[in-house]
Amino acid sequence: MTDFKWFEGSNPNRREFVALGLGAFVVGNHEFRFGPGFLTDVLTAAWLDPEHGVPVLGTNLDIPADNALLPWVSSTLLKDIKGVKVGLFGLTTPESTPGDPTPVVVRSDVCPIGQAAVDALRGAGVQVVIALSHAGMSAARDLAGCTSGIDVIVNGHDHA
Repeated sequence: MTDFKWFEGSNPNRREFVALGLGAFVVGNHEFRFGPGFLTDVLTAAWLDPEHGVPVLGTNLDIPADNALLPWVSSTLLKDIKGVKVGLFGLTTPESTPGDPTPVVVRSDVCPIGQAAVDALRGAGVQVVIALSHAGMSAARDLAGCTSGIDVIVNGHDHA
């Protein structure tokens, strides 16, 4: 494992994430800069194991079954927030990914992927569907136009 003393144990960044109530995040394009193995090492150094970590969403990521990143990443997430069933899914931009995500594949067919996630979440009884998008404002608008049933899109990537 890579040495990440800066993010272990009593690290203030980890405490801040916990204090903020960070409920989930989506993998962005820079998380694959040094490959999925490096990302797995960072997550392990920060949280020890997926059971103690913040849920990582990667709805449009195809991760091989034998890859160490797989236990960290979920396609969707169900949460009960004060009696309201909330479902989340997360999309990573398939464009401008520095480095090499291989063997992970970042799928670009986000409209059918997003709709399938919404349908699965609604089928599980969620009342609110939130899409976490690290794909930019234009892609978020496209997603809103081609996918029905999303209540909120939280978007990043544009640095705006």
